[in-house]
Amino acid sequence: CEGDVVWNEARVRHACAVVGVAAIMAGLLGVGGGMVLGPIFLELQMNPQVASATSTLMVLLMSSCTIAQFLIFGMLDGSFATWYCFVGVCGAVVGTKGAKALVTKLGRTSVLVFILAVLLLGSGLLMVVTGSVQLSRTGLTGFRPLCGRAGAAAKHD
Repeated sequence: CEGDVVWNEARVRHACAVVGVAAIMAGLLGVGGGMVLGPIFLELQMNPQVASATSTLMVLLMSSCTIAQFLIFGMLDGSFATWYCFVGVCGAVVGTKGAKALVTKLGRTSVLVFILAVLLLGSGLLMVVTGSVQLSRTGLTGFRPLCGRAGAAAKHD
């Protein structure tokens, strides 16, 4: 079918290697796999709409699992989780409708690639900025324990 990825042995090996490295990096950086796999899907010449939808679904699954973990361990208030869930769903609906309208208006799916690239760049920059600010305030504190923060980082909670 049109837009399908044509798989051969070399492409499968390449994709497995790239996705494996991307999964490790996503785990180390604490970002959802969808954010990392979106550009990889595009590099595999996947249809941009399919790549965007797949990466969005992966972000939804990863963030849902993370929220569930935080709720189970009592690290997140249920009312906050409900409120942010509502805002997130509303944002997703507006974003989906807006992206569809933009693609329809411009007649090009490449706009989704540009939007995805801007979002990934912004997310990366935001991670660097917030990490730098936290590092300057608390210093290098290492990994925090599951049941709370310790040392100099605990003073800023």
